[in-house]
Amino acid sequence: MLKLLIAGSSAFTERDINIIQSMGYAVDVMEQEKTEPPSMFYDVIICNFLFVNHDISRFHNLKAVQLLSAGLDRMPMGYAAAHNIEVKNARGIYSIPIAEYVVMTTLEAYKDPFYFYENQKKHRWEKKRNLDELSDKTICVVGTGSVGSEVAKRFSVFAGCVIGVDIQPMKKLFFQKVYGLQQIKGAIENSNVIVLTLPLTNQTYHMFDDDLFSAVKPDSVFVNVSRGDIVEEGALKRAVDAGKFRSVVLDVFEHEPLDEEYWGWDSECVRVIPHNSFVSRRNEERMKKQIMNSLKEWSCKLAGGGYKVSLFLAEHYIYGIALRCVMEDMSYAGR
Repeated sequence: MLKLLIAGSSAFTERDINIIQSMGYAVDVMEQEKTEPPSMFYDVIICNFLFVNHDISRFHNLKAVQLLSAGLDRMPMGYAAAHNIEVKNARGIYSIPIAEYVVMTTLEAYKDPFYFYENQKKHRWEKKRNLDELSDKTICVVGTGSVGSEVAKRFSVFAGCVIGVDIQPMKKLFFQKVYGLQQIKGAIENSNVIVLTLPLTNQTYHMFDDDLFSAVKPDSVFVNVSRGDIVEEGALKRAVDAGKFRSVVLDVFEHEPLDEEYWGWDSECVRVIPHNSFVSRRNEERMKKQIMNSLKEWSCKLAGGGYKVSLFLAEHYIYGIALRCVMEDMSYAGR
């Protein structure tokens, strides 16, 4: 029997837990990741911030971790590699809602719907003659992974050119060209919209500093939906104060939650979003399906291939989730 800790998620129903138990897991649930875990002896852990609050070396027998986040920066990956702990992130779970949010906020910068919202409140009929469009703009997506690819896919419909920057540059669908990270200054100096979707690593920490912001084209749109620590906060403020941007959209920050004194709250140029771009009512089903697949895989691998009947039931459960999503998509298409 494998020991499993589910931490930081309350999405699992009693039926879900029964399915998981049928795979060969003894399950503990811990909704608040700051509290003391029920045990330190787990084979598998599902979590988000658990290892920010607790030293991973305290967890004995740990063999696999399923993260609820797309980023790996909350996981001590060096320790995991040294101790042969398999780690899976929530890759692809949040990519669609984040990409839609990026497109929405970028279009807002060019179409200024708030002008019309305010005029409606005042019952004022007044045209705005200086609106712009994306058809001749260059979009630079820094980070061409799952989120970046979904962003590029959507912008490819609107924009004149979509380019990417990545640690491992290669030809990718929806990108006209992908540059290496060392070529980022040349990529952004010709771009109208810069979108950050790359992971936080030692290499990307405070990557956007005074030097890099100096290369940004005037009247650009800057969107960060990756991690706040990729941007040096003081450098961004100096660039905003210098009138560098048309719009700055910040969904992530170095220190969250923001206090009332944060400089961006009162800036007309800055859109402050409380780390909310990933939210979608579809995420829970996508996440649950991925977790069930991971648990099924680990049950076979870690328990020596047992629980075949239980895994058959789990496969049908996972199929049921996928079928329900397909049926929902069909019902939306008919509206």
